[in-house]
Amino acid sequence: PKRLTRHNSQVEILGAHLSSALGTDTDINDLIALGYNIRQREPLEIQNNNLAPRLSLTWDPWADGKSKGFASWGRFYDKLFLNTVTLEQGPDTVTRFYRFDADGIDLLGRPDNQFGKSLSQAAPSAFQVDRSLSTPFTDEMTLGFQREIAPEVSLGITLIRRDFHNQLQDIDVNHYTVRNPVTGLYADDLGDEILAGAIKGSPPAQLPDGIPDLYIQNFFFNRVFRLGNYNEQTYRAVELEMVKRLSRKWQMEASYTWSRAEGDAETFLSENGDDPTMSEYEYGYLDYDQTHVIKLNAVTYLPGDWRIGGTATWASGLPYSYIQEVEPNDDVGYFQSRRVYGYNNTAGHFVPENRNSHRNPAAYNFNARVEKNFVMGKASASAFLEIFNLLNSDSLRVYAYDSGVTRFNTFGTREFGRRFQLGIQVSF
Repeated sequence: PKRLTRHNSQVEILGAHLSSALGTDTDINDLIALGYNIRQREPLEIQNNNLAPRLSLTWDPWADGKSKGFASWGRFYDKLFLNTVTLEQGPDTVTRFYRFDADGIDLLGRPDNQFGKSLSQAAPSAFQVDRSLSTPFTDEMTLGFQREIAPEVSLGITLIRRDFHNQLQDIDVNHYTVRNPVTGLYADDLGDEILAGAIKGSPPAQLPDGIPDLYIQNFFFNRVFRLGNYNEQTYRAVELEMVKRLSRKWQMEASYTWSRAEGDAETFLSENGDDPTMSEYEYGYLDYDQTHVIKLNAVTYLPGDWRIGGTATWASGLPYSYIQEVEPNDDVGYFQSRRVYGYNNTAGHFVPENRNSHRNPAAYNFNARVEKNFVMGKASASAFLEIFNLLNSDSLRVYAYDSGVTRFNTFGTREFGRRFQLGIQVSF
């Protein structure tokens, strides 16, 4: 009562296909009588005691102070934060679908907000935590070499390798898939209900809906999201960097980075992994993956205590996915919101794709800053003006494109545009 929730065993279930699937009327007590166990409270103990060794080496091969070779390896542990386990406390969610009531009143003349007769009231969807949950960690290795190629100018190359292990992710463990023995593809025999002509009291017929079918394992729940160490990520990069140290009143740093970031998901509550039909397609580029990035930073000191600087960046586009967000009622008629990666071809067949297999166009960005130092009585002060997105570019970053049959949505954001920032600093 103090959480204002009900146990999932006390939630009524209504599904058009449950009676035929179970051979009995749809009722919670029938499910319990069939031997389904009611979820009980369990202890959960988490430890974050981990050994994180690190090693680094530096070598001047010619002992002239102009060259440096370096290498490092380290293991870095993250933490298991409280939110990873509090999800199991609920509340569990229930998905309901109703017929549309055009006149907005029920049979007794009471207003019903146009909610008609219930079509489906699925069993609760719940979270659970893997009792063998371990702390995520990263193994990082770097190799590099730097050399002074001219007075105050150095050139270097760095190889970076990061492997993210035991990353947290939730997956749906209450559904499974079936493949067509002829085509080898996921079966699509359910999902689209045909109500016309159905005999009263019998479940409606179902036809393919263009989305791979999901089959349930435990009718007592709809979706069971288990949080565990199911996610892996990798990052590989090569960085070329030229540094011009401050001399003759100016300095500069320029770099080029080639990188590749891949994994199963970006966040532990990502929708990746929630659909078993997409498990083989969810591994792909991470949403921050940029293959090529070029950066230039420079500043110069002018007479009269003026300072002018700026940054320039060019980067290849970030990835995005073709998705379809659908609500099919596969198997026993439990509706559920699903995100699948792919599109329907001209023949109406669903074509799955790997997540983040498309790319946004490359984008550039320029920023500038001018600063003036002066004296205010016995205090030193400075004032500055910064301009972000100097060229006022409005490049669009697309996150996903929904190519569903009934909707065509693009999810993305445009760059904010030119911005100004003015500030003053006084040191007493």
